[in-house]
Amino acid sequence: MPRGTPRERSVFGGVLRRDASRVLAGSPGALSKPMDEQTISGDRRLLSNFEKVVGRRAARRLANASRRESSTLDHDDRVRVRKPHLFPFATVCALRSFFPSPQLGGAPVAGTGVLIGPRIVLTAGHNVFDQDYGGAVERVEIHFGLNGDFNDTNVRSVVAEKWATTKGWADNGIDIFDYGALILPTDLGNQLGWMAVQLRAEGDLKGLAVNNAGYPIGWPRQAQDEGYQPEEATTMWFDYGNVIRVEEFTIYYTEIFTAGGSSGSPIFAFLDGQDDPYRVVGVHNYGGSVANSATRINGVVFDDIKFWREESESLKPEA
Repeated sequence: MPRGTPRERSVFGGVLRRDASRVLAGSPGALSKPMDEQTISGDRRLLSNFEKVVGRRAARRLANASRRESSTLDHDDRVRVRKPHLFPFATVCALRSFFPSPQLGGAPVAGTGVLIGPRIVLTAGHNVFDQDYGGAVERVEIHFGLNGDFNDTNVRSVVAEKWATTKGWADNGIDIFDYGALILPTDLGNQLGWMAVQLRAEGDLKGLAVNNAGYPIGWPRQAQDEGYQPEEATTMWFDYGNVIRVEEFTIYYTEIFTAGGSSGSPIFAFLDGQDDPYRVVGVHNYGGSVANSATRINGVVFDDIKFWREESESLKPEA
């Protein structure tokens, strides 16, 4: 268990401008529009509460998940989110992280994040700090509503003003601490909305129906079948499943397919019938040949996120 306060556990970077169940509330946003029946391809919909995935795939025996997205499960029935500018998908963003490593030749690394407050995006720690790429990120471009075309009128793009991650990740590269945040220069979440973040007990997570949306590299099977191949990591893809195993800092799922670029995407529950139904319970960050996994929102992670969100709200946004 990490020691110290959230401030003592945190590492910040960027340009500075001066309960059994606990929830950081979400918001639909002043200008957001709710999703309609055509938002997700085909007959797919958000999986709610403890609804089970039936007739899709048999659960696999767990093995050690490989680091990052070097391997994935052997199925792919993700569907495209055709209207990523509608809530709640409007909260999910495509990231382009620029690291100092010469091996990248100035090219960005793709990732995903999710708004969890007016000015803060939750993501994987390796989207902001990666020892393999020279350490701290130099610049992160954030794109909301991206649907294959950066010039689309529904796209909102900003550059992160500040980033945060844990010392456990930045200093020691410990996988369970691989989560972080980006602070925006404006209160964009007040317009687009943001998802709630929820700490849930282990018994409330096992078997929970969870959803995932992100901007993966490559073209999912549906895109290949339709002959649709836009620039990589510029379209949002959706999948769902059930949590099959819970550890102190990690949750595992076998039905949700992910790929490179999915890192930092939200694993969120849809609590149908509640006033604040979209709740992030994990941050996806690793793919494996048998199971994929996310950082679990436990007490330590919840406190770090709460601290980062309070920090974001203390900074003066651009006019």
